[in-house]
Amino acid sequence: EKKGAAAAEEEEFEAVLPSEHLSDDLEHAAALLRLYRRDGTKLKNLLVAAHSKDARPVLSAKPTLVAAAKQGLLPSEAKDLTEGTRLPGYVASVTKFGVFVRFLGFLTGLAPRKFLADAYVGEPTKLFRPGQSVRALVRRIQLPEGDGEEDGEQGKAGSKKLRIQLSLKPSDTALTKKDARLLVKTWFKEKQLIDSHL
Repeated sequence: EKKGAAAAEEEEFEAVLPSEHLSDDLEHAAALLRLYRRDGTKLKNLLVAAHSKDARPVLSAKPTLVAAAKQGLLPSEAKDLTEGTRLPGYVASVTKFGVFVRFLGFLTGLAPRKFLADAYVGEPTKLFRPGQSVRALVRRIQLPEGDGEEDGEQGKAGSKKLRIQLSLKPSDTALTKKDARLLVKTWFKEKQLIDSHL
């Protein structure tokens, strides 16, 4: 079984699917939520984005995450990361000093303000929103001191835990042709679905 593999179609379990995880486009996600709230709606190509023993699993239908997971390209642990790699993820939170990007599980990195764009960014909230799909370049990985094994949450700033520094600059995170085609194809497919139910 590949890490991050999409959930089996026939498997049933109780989980959460946040509205921002319905699409790579947040406006489409809001419209799709209205469509999918109907009883009996079945969604395919879901991914378990985060799971802990204390809470229900969080699912995602973001096409970029699902496609990357099917290819085994989504990291869920620090050992799966390599500096210089470009990865799809989503914005977990936006602060005045940068953007926290989540991959699978609770693996989270920080893109400091100077790595958010190719020009100066005064207010990160003007460019990024929680739930927004992004491509991130892994710039640096700082493992915790000790035996190299971390426990608890990963990526917390100010702790002696794993720290992952990212870049979200367009010059560092340019889409491949394959990724661009996927985004365009799914955008139009979702738009057609939304328009057909207006």
